Amino acid sequence: MNYTVVLLRPDYLNEHTETEYGQDVYVALVDAETTLLAVHDAQREVFAADTKDGLKPGSPEDYKLCVLFGGHQNPKLFGWQAH
Repeated sequence: MNYTVVLLRPDYLNEHTETEYGQDVYVALVDAETTLLAVHDAQREVFAADTKDGLKPGSPEDYKLCVLFGGHQNPKLFGWQAH
């Protein structure tokens, strides 16, 4: 099944980004058999992406689930973007 997973980055990564804590989210479009696997896949995806970008996340589990949607959703606007 397709899922859209929105994860909150850990607060300790905020010192390396320009985004305020609580707004620093990652949206993953994943395919998984269960919702639990979808969250784990999204956590591994953002962990790898942040590590590649030079951040130093401690663990994939440090990224907390905000919301999970069934299907692939197309975000139109994020909170830090101009309206």
